[in-house]
Amino acid sequence: MGNRIGGTPRSTATAATAAAAGIGWLISGALFTALSWFSVFPVSLTRLVVPETVAASSWHAVAPWPILIPALSVLTLMGILQLLLRFLVARPAHRSDNRTAMMSVWLCVVLASFFTSVLWSSGSISAQWPPPRMAMLFDGAGPALLAAGYWGVVWGWIPALVWIRTARSRNGDEGDNAGSGSASDGLDAPGTVVGPGRRRPRARLGALFAATAVCAALLVAAAPLSGAATRAATNAAQVRPSPSPTGPPVVYGSPTVGPLQQTPDPNWCSSEQVAISLGEPDAASGHRGMPIRLVNSGTVPCVLNAYPDVAFDDTDGWAMDILTVRGGSFMTTDPGPRAITVAPGAAARAALGWNAMAGAGDTRVGAILVAPFSGAARTRLPADLDMVSGGYVAVTGWSLVEPVG
Repeated sequence: MGNRIGGTPRSTATAATAAAAGIGWLISGALFTALSWFSVFPVSLTRLVVPETVAASSWHAVAPWPILIPALSVLTLMGILQLLLRFLVARPAHRSDNRTAMMSVWLCVVLASFFTSVLWSSGSISAQWPPPRMAMLFDGAGPALLAAGYWGVVWGWIPALVWIRTARSRNGDEGDNAGSGSASDGLDAPGTVVGPGRRRPRARLGALFAATAVCAALLVAAAPLSGAATRAATNAAQVRPSPSPTGPPVVYGSPTVGPLQQTPDPNWCSSEQVAISLGEPDAASGHRGMPIRLVNSGTVPCVLNAYPDVAFDDTDGWAMDILTVRGGSFMTTDPGPRAITVAPGAAARAALGWNAMAGAGDTRVGAILVAPFSGAARTRLPADLDMVSGGYVAVTGWSLVEPVG
């Protein structure tokens, strides 16, 4: 029966499997960004269900990159997967071989997702060159590779199931096709005779390899090109006024008071009652975390019953477009919103968690503005952190700091 699987051309099963993988890859990346943006679930939970297959920052880039980057990522994944399936997965000779074939296809999905992430990470590394510190150069690559491989493990069974289902779809035609010619998948012998109007199998395989190589090269180049375009658009949008002869230029930083999201209780800790400071940032495999400390400097107890209000300014004092997401992260744990009473002299803490973002030429955070809750006056605190506009930061709720001893 040649290169048919259950009466279906092997190339048909390969294409259907690649299409299923590409759709799943795109849906996972889009859902992760959407759910994180609207804070539907904690980021850590969202990452477990729908891994960040397409970098969240690419969806916030300037047009046309929010369309081109996901499209190139999907096409590269599909091309790599088809090549792996053609060369590594043998057609099942009997129905009993379906389990082995499914596991082989599943492994190919994991490898294809991993290789696709390697290409994107290579472009991201080139976009950060020269890095501010060599130790930070590969920080973003580890989480991206782990997310891609994890997606293949968790969701790769669906494309593998498509392979098996497609293989069985025309199983009843196997006897009818046994004596006739079969469609080729590019693995025919060199002497295969190709009928009129059909391209040679090796030509089709070569076209697939060339198309995949082009998509892979464009995906690598997309990271630095999209980053440069986004920075240029951001600089153009933030037209800085000319210096006035009577005073210094105006700098549009973050507001000193954030938007009021709920009516504060009179017992809540006001900005005048507390002293807020930043702890030392911590790092692990491309992830970052930093504590925020609040001390009741007044003479009466006060209550914290909301998430901290946080805003960011760059090193020149301009407000930055960084999304704050309520919840935990890889480096932080969110106790959730709850009322806690802070006695005079006692302390409470919250934490920020984020992934390494900064690349070459990106403006970093120069100050963080923090308030006990939205609508309270913010305290401006100097900071030098690798966050850039278009990224997101997870912020946890307040919890009491247990006294030492």
